[in-house]
Amino acid sequence: MNLIAGSIESAAPAPFALRSDSRVHSLGPPDHDFDKALDRAQRDDTITKAARALTAQALVLPILKELRGGSLAWGPFKASDAEKSFGPMLDTALADRIAASPRLPVAAAIEARLRARERGVG
Repeated sequence: MNLIAGSIESAAPAPFALRSDSRVHSLGPPDHDFDKALDRAQRDDTITKAARALTAQALVLPILKELRGGSLAWGPFKASDAEKSFGPMLDTALADRIAASPRLPVAAAIEARLRARERGVG
């Protein structure tokens, strides 16, 4: 039954049937362009991770370590044994997050230098 004037009713699709002449087609030769793009993406990811790790370890972590060591806390505010044990792990995690921040352009500059070196420019 047609509820909308002027509309065309579509026939119900035929049920799916397997044909006896169906064949499996090979996918053909490997796609080398895709492989190259995948390799390039993996290299880019590796360069980004290396730049961030270098920034975290060489710049941010020493600053955080100095801040933690230079604390003038005394009495009940003094660092406990647990804080002394787990503080460096917290500093490392914070350094990684700070280095990944887009507000710290140092990692981006290191990444640009590494990419230029890979291309043979610098």
